Amino acid sequence: MTNPFLSPKNQERHPLSSPSFVEAIPWSAMQRTIQSIISYLGGKYGLVWILVPLLEWAAKQYGLKSYVEATGGGGRCLLNLDRGLFEQRVYCEIDYPVCCLFKVLGNQNLTKELVTRLSWTDYSREIFEAAVAAREQDNKQAEIGDFNPDWVGSAANTFIAAQMSRAADMEVFDDFSRRSRYDKFYNRILELERFTPILSGVEVVRWDCRRLIRSIEQGKEDYSPSQCLVFADVPYDPNEMRNKKPYAYSWDVDDHINFRELIRCTNTYMMVCGYDSEIYNDLCNDGWTKIFLMNKPVSSSGTDRRAKEFIYVNFHIPDEVLAIISPDIQVKQRAERPRFPL
Repeated sequence: MTNPFLSPKNQERHPLSSPSFVEAIPWSAMQRTIQSIISYLGGKYGLVWILVPLLEWAAKQYGLKSYVEATGGGGRCLLNLDRGLFEQRVYCEIDYPVCCLFKVLGNQNLTKELVTRLSWTDYSREIFEAAVAAREQDNKQAEIGDFNPDWVGSAANTFIAAQMSRAADMEVFDDFSRRSRYDKFYNRILELERFTPILSGVEVVRWDCRRLIRSIEQGKEDYSPSQCLVFADVPYDPNEMRNKKPYAYSWDVDDHINFRELIRCTNTYMMVCGYDSEIYNDLCNDGWTKIFLMNKPVSSSGTDRRAKEFIYVNFHIPDEVLAIISPDIQVKQRAERPRFPL
């Protein structure tokens, strides 16, 4: 077995919780289907079967009790983790209507109301454009601290914008696939109630991820950084993006540098996901490890273009664990895993 300890700069912060080594369980052995509520720009649907085994291994190996999806988005990892593994689960997202969707789906009565409201909704450009406009207004108001109390309405607008848009951008109505997606839209509505048991008990926070990470590091809100695992799928480094169109909540280079400095010496267990970036490569000088995941389709491009996706972690992951996401294993698992609709 490889050396189970961290590099000298990280060893003091994150020693192994016990001398025993926890074996990682690959996705193919978990016998789970990939759970997904909505298509989401930049979503990690294609990486679930890689990320979830790594996150679950870390939780068991280091005795972690809290899991935080700091840039929630479509909640890909949160939805697919063993929900009994962590005592505390947190979904954090800056987009207020998206937060409303996850908040509503964690409550049985609100979910039933959402399903009823969506079931009576027409699949049309007019409905889509109204939902997009309402979402924009909700986010503008949220920026000044005025939050729409109609959580179900905001959740419905998010579902409509995500499911009717082209390339999951929540901006452009998908005329091209309208016919093929019509039945899928209503079938997805009927499936929403199955997410309530998964999201029940999840804390939904409408914050910028940087604010949340500062709170965790300071031990606020009952957080204990030494027992907390944070997954952050941050906006892509603009220097590494071929498609220069910004996301709704993009970061410039200074934002990324400031975030890097925020997390560089954190006591929290961190996993940051993104493209290869010189900004984040610098973390490797402080004991972080950069791990290649796969060539992932770029969802926002609307093409077959792919980009190399990496994670940066500040805790040790042994070779035995990394072996379950090796290129050879990836090819085998991609061929074996079933396909599920987004």
